[in-house]
Amino acid sequence: MVPKFIVKEDGSAGPRNGVNTGGIEHKMGIKGQATCVLNFDDAVAWRLGPKPAAPKPGEKRSSSAGMAGMFGMMNAARLGVGIQGIAQGEVAYQNGYAYAHERRVGRALAGPKQPDKSADLEIVHPDVKRMLLQHAPSSKARAPWPLGQP
Repeated sequence: MVPKFIVKEDGSAGPRNGVNTGGIEHKMGIKGQATCVLNFDDAVAWRLGPKPAAPKPGEKRSSSAGMAGMFGMMNAARLGVGIQGIAQGEVAYQNGYAYAHERRVGRALAGPKQPDKSADLEIVHPDVKRMLLQHAPSSKARAPWPLGQP
């Protein structure tokens, strides 16, 4: 932990710690999630968590609990990013499916499917149906149970 201010013994704010922002990185990414360069010149920091056990004679020092926690956090973050990607793909598919079933665009190649309307639904066009069916199996294969059944 690297606090912005060093806390005095009485609990009041003491002098400023030696950590500061070196610059904000300008990159593509999620809005509001900017990263920056931090400078730790003469900063005071404290280790959180248990201190690693001392190595036995002849053994190399084992990794600390901090490193194990860091790798656990990174693995969870990677899984979270993958789940977000699956969720965004599923929402995109569902929105495209709904849109193709409500938008009217021209007549079907095989003749009018709804002669009483000014145009047929977009879903009756073979290329639209092919594109939706191409993505449907991949999203439905990830579902833990058949869609529509809890």
